Amino acid sequence: MKQFAPLIIIAALIGGALLFFQDPVEEVFDPYWEREQAGFDAQEWEITIFIDEGEERLPEVGVKLVYLGDPEDITDYEFFYSSMNTIGGFYDQQLDLKDFGGEIFYRTSCNFCSETEDYSEGDFSLSWKKNGEIHTVKEHFTYPGYVFREMQEQE
Repeated sequence: MKQFAPLIIIAALIGGALLFFQDPVEEVFDPYWEREQAGFDAQEWEITIFIDEGEERLPEVGVKLVYLGDPEDITDYEFFYSSMNTIGGFYDQQLDLKDFGGEIFYRTSCNFCSETEDYSEGDFSLSWKKNGEIHTVKEHFTYPGYVFREMQEQE
């Protein structure tokens, strides 16, 4: 038995090191529904709107923004989505970005989904500060109502 003890200890150390030093698994972006907006005005950003199941199977809406330039140039941002068909929307603001990686991912419970019949149109405004200058783009989003109905039918 004394001969196997060092082998068991070495195997435990190697196994522990492999477990400790493995790369963390990145979360895969796979929402229930998504649409990449063809940014007429937003040539510096890749904009993806999405609908996904949230907690307690309530719909969540959100936006994924990917900056196509050098992310170190961005010092702050804010965006707004305001639904035109119903009352609701979402908003996010970061005024002191440190170590911005070039991607913004925002999701929230949908406060206008239950009132959405055929679709929900809205205006999206994104502003950011790049090298001390403020830039703004405006886009028009449409969330299809059939997706919200499909999600409710699955419950």
